[in-house]
Amino acid sequence: MEKIKGGCLCGKVSFEVKNSFDKLYLCSCKQCRQITGSAFASNLFVTVDGFDWLNG
Repeated sequence: MEKIKGGCLCGKVSFEVKNSFDKLYLCSCKQCRQITGSAFASNLFVTVDGFDWLNG
């Protein structure tokens, strides 16, 4: 299965996730708007075995 790599802009944190997502939620609650600085947050959910920390 294909994996997607991600991380923070400074490069200290990185991860890999299998390209097989269980759920996708778009949330517009106050906390999600504050955290993202936008009108909503996009949240993808995967199983624990589908996620690997590489750094950080």
